Amino acid sequence: MKIHSFNEWDPLRAVLVGTATGANWPSHDPVFQQESTRTRWTETPVPSGPVPQNIINEANRELDHLATVLYNLGVEVYRPDDRDFVESKGMYNYCPRDRLLVAGNTIVDPAMLYPCRDQEIECVQDIVDQAERVLHMPRDQGFILDAANV
Repeated sequence: MKIHSFNEWDPLRAVLVGTATGANWPSHDPVFQQESTRTRWTETPVPSGPVPQNIINEANRELDHLATVLYNLGVEVYRPDDRDFVESKGMYNYCPRDRLLVAGNTIVDPAMLYPCRDQEIECVQDIVDQAERVLHMPRDQGFILDAANV
């Protein structure tokens, strides 16, 4: 696969669709914990720990359906490798668009708000390895973003 994206209107040729397998609400990420104390949502407690399997199953059914629809439209579909995010104290691979920003033939790996999400790039290393250039934002500069916000 050649990594390149130069505009938003050419036909979609390849896409990375996430997976909910191994999803976890991080209980060890200090930023996630700090942010959870600021919520105004009071209907339920802030989630923590493994995402219930029935939710993972439902999310995966929907993501699999999306992947099938795109594949049937002629789009090459890639999926992240599974990871046990409970064991690794991470979050999930549900939203790979948050993790990788493709600009031209370069992949930008942003410093995201939650440090526990940094490990998600390891689950798409085969895609990252195909880029001409990969830029990793330093976390210690105080600048954070999700690739999906660009």
